[in-house]
Amino acid sequence: MLTKKDILLLKEAFLTKEDAKNFLTKEDAKNFLTKEDAKNFLTKEDAKNFLTKEDAKNFLTKEDAKNFLTKEDAKNFFTKEDAKNFLTKEDAKNFLTKEDAKNFLTKEDAKNFLTKEDAKNFLTKEDAKNFFTKEDAKNFLTKEDAKNFLTKEDAKNFSTKDDVATFKDEIMFQVLAMRDELAIVIGYRSLIEDHEIRIEKLEEQV
Repeated sequence: MLTKKDILLLKEAFLTKEDAKNFLTKEDAKNFLTKEDAKNFLTKEDAKNFLTKEDAKNFLTKEDAKNFLTKEDAKNFFTKEDAKNFLTKEDAKNFLTKEDAKNFLTKEDAKNFLTKEDAKNFLTKEDAKNFFTKEDAKNFLTKEDAKNFLTKEDAKNFSTKDDVATFKDEIMFQVLAMRDELAIVIGYRSLIEDHEIRIEKLEEQV
């Protein structure tokens, strides 16, 4: 038989039903993790590879993300595939730089040049076929050659057709007058000769 002393010793060494109420039962244990379950969770060592709240301050929040593009927005932008149709820096080496462009005409410069509309007033190659070429010009007088020819001023010193006709009329008039005079002289020739003989005889007598 157990004495009261033995019972006190047993209470000190073993749990009573009352004590057992403060401990988990098998049913309670079902709500807790086993070592097997714990394998699926992070350890402190694993946690070192994840962000802390302090680290998260350096990252975007949902509010911040509103200022960034979504996949839907990105559809309106170039993809790498689209970029294949555009120039690369290497391609650009074959094109003009701003420095190169300084050697070319600007729109302002172009205002001083002819437009297609202006060009309509000028000769085309086709039109030019009807005009003298340098080769054709070789057959014509130069200014130097022209110095050897009469000018209008020089021509004023020469007779015109009218002058020649007038001169011809004057010559004919003079010839006719001379012919008349000769006829008269011939008609009085014998008389003149007779007078000369008589004059000679008178001179001899004197």
